[in-house]
Amino acid sequence: MKEKRNRIFLILTAFIMLALSSNCKSIVRERLEGPKIIGDGTGYIFVYDDISASEVNLAGDFNRWGPNDNGRIRKGDRFTIPFKQRPDGVWEVTVPYKENVKLPQYDHLNDDVYLEHGRRYIYKIVIDGGNKWITDPTNRSVERKPDENENSILVAP
Repeated sequence: MKEKRNRIFLILTAFIMLALSSNCKSIVRERLEGPKIIGDGTGYIFVYDDISASEVNLAGDFNRWGPNDNGRIRKGDRFTIPFKQRPDGVWEVTVPYKENVKLPQYDHLNDDVYLEHGRRYIYKIVIDGGNKWITDPTNRSVERKPDENENSILVAP
């Protein structure tokens, strides 16, 4: 009798584990990579995964980290480019190469927000209205300043 109960327990446990593992595929996210050239080659896509964030922005050399606020959100003395949240909860923004800045998919950006081939850029991701400035967790290329401040690095091919 005890052996029969153990067998039933093992079968039920295996069934539950199988059912849970098939449902978990939708819960577990794949590891995000970025920044990377988008499929059509017109620019770079930056991604950030934080479902608790209410707002995510990008700031860096490519938008001059500075005083022209056309199409950008002002955060203190800096300007940022807003990410948009996808249906899966991941935040993303695309920055075009200079020669593609006039394409319709980049109408939301100023004409002076772009990347140039072969140039090195530093940037940060800005979370929740500037409360938190972080290096890009999808990019391992980081520069550390003498004051211990870190920035993510992108070299646009």
